[in-house]
Amino acid sequence: MKAFLSLIKKHWAPILLVFFICLMFYPYAYLSFQTEHKFYSPDETANFIFTKQFIENGKIYLEENLNPEVNNIILPRSINILENKLVPQSFLGLNLIYGAIGKITGANFIIFLTPIVSLISVLLFYFLIKHVFNRQIAFWSALLLLIHPVFWYSAGKTMLHNNLFIFLIILGFLILFKALNSKKHATPLFVFSAIVLGLSIWVRSSELIWIGIFLLVFYLFNRKKINLKQTSSFIIFFAIMIGILLAINYSVYNNIFSSGYSSFEQIGIEKNLLQKTGDFFAKLFLPFGFNFKYILIHLFEFFVKYIWFLFIPSFLSLIFVLKNKNITGVQKSYTIATGLISVFLIIFYGSYWLWGLSGQPEQPLIAIGSPHLRYWLPMLVLTLPFIVIFFTNILPGVFNFKSNRIKNLLLGLFTIFILIFSINQVFYSQDEGFLKIKQDLLEFKPRLEQVQSLIPSDSVLIVPNWADRIFFPEFAVIHSIEDSNVHSGDIFAKIKDLTALRPVYYYSASSTKDIEDLNENKFKKHDLNLELVQSIYKGESLYILNKTTEVKKQENKN
Repeated sequence: MKAFLSLIKKHWAPILLVFFICLMFYPYAYLSFQTEHKFYSPDETANFIFTKQFIENGKIYLEENLNPEVNNIILPRSINILENKLVPQSFLGLNLIYGAIGKITGANFIIFLTPIVSLISVLLFYFLIKHVFNRQIAFWSALLLLIHPVFWYSAGKTMLHNNLFIFLIILGFLILFKALNSKKHATPLFVFSAIVLGLSIWVRSSELIWIGIFLLVFYLFNRKKINLKQTSSFIIFFAIMIGILLAINYSVYNNIFSSGYSSFEQIGIEKNLLQKTGDFFAKLFLPFGFNFKYILIHLFEFFVKYIWFLFIPSFLSLIFVLKNKNITGVQKSYTIATGLISVFLIIFYGSYWLWGLSGQPEQPLIAIGSPHLRYWLPMLVLTLPFIVIFFTNILPGVFNFKSNRIKNLLLGLFTIFILIFSINQVFYSQDEGFLKIKQDLLEFKPRLEQVQSLIPSDSVLIVPNWADRIFFPEFAVIHSIEDSNVHSGDIFAKIKDLTALRPVYYYSASSTKDIEDLNENKFKKHDLNLELVQSIYKGESLYILNKTTEVKKQENKN
């Protein structure tokens, strides 16, 4: 009994964290229990479909043989077209890693992988921060990560790759610090770290630069502890992982420097290798350019207005630690790397103005599901220890108290505040909270089942830009036919060609007058006509696209 109590006393922090982690499994996996393989975002839909395709057929693309005949108009959102293949409009790492696991567990299990790896990340983060700082800072940092609103929300969006990337980064960095302190197994650990961090590049290739920043700072501050064999082993295996990724890119996109986010017009297959390489590195360093105004707007909207209670303590504490003359080399390297990474990510993604595009509002929307919060998740995670340091060092110094009980009380109250804030945002946000998403997902099923009962399975569905996630992949879909940014040329002429090949239907929530205007101003010019099949759900209706009566009569005469 004494031995058991001694063990508990010695390892209370990870044991308590494991307890909290187990409690959080259902809140993290809440949407995974609700999806029925349907997802709220088109990115998740595409990732699940391509991962499932890899599990079942070993391919990361879908074939759509009709597309060459209608100029590639058949595709849902978050998917690109290359020749007659539908390919991922995302990085390939999630599809490959989850696909490899799914070959063992089956496709149904993969929707639980992101919540699971997110929860494991919390425990790994504890051990990482313990290596850098101490047990107290590590425990509170891990606890804050567990209930962090952005991390929790991203864990629930099970087929997005942000939290898988965070898992691989934390694991890779942890192994790196372990290698630094290992005498017998340093070289194998450096190799293992290189492989894991290489996989992180597979998952989010756009993060390569700041990972390189971290590795460079780590090496510069610890080069006396790392010999040539260890350095070369890490570089070789990291390069091998990047090389494998380039080879996979070529097999999917016919171009080693392309990814799903690349535009085939900008980094096209017609360009020579030098041009492709130049475009690749331009996109790698500043793909969205540099826009100081946009950076300030995003900083104000998200950090000052939305999560100021996380931003202010971490910012002040980061400066405090940098000025502390008593910090160790490892602490200094972590702090400097975190600062440089934060600046880089703020510039890199702060310059990205997506508002007004792809269904986004015209101005930044401060909501838990905002893309910029996901993009900045690595910075939000890496700065968590500095929030703890704010409560354990800075505040006590300002108010002149030294009691650990008061410090822990302040951290406890702050943690409770974050938990309440996170629950409110993750579950009850009116824009994209889990409860709203669950309700929307439940409403997908009756729509799909009713349409399936009315039309042939080989039909093509024309849908508005929010409905492709309901009907794909059960049906081939065309979305946003009146958006010139999505479809170039005369989309209605291409649809006319399509009606000669497959049954074509139109799904819409538009009013009867809008449908009549669409018929009169668009389809009639191409001898086509929308005819109501049936009302489906909450004012949404299904129409069949037929040739006009005059055309039918002419064809009958002939």
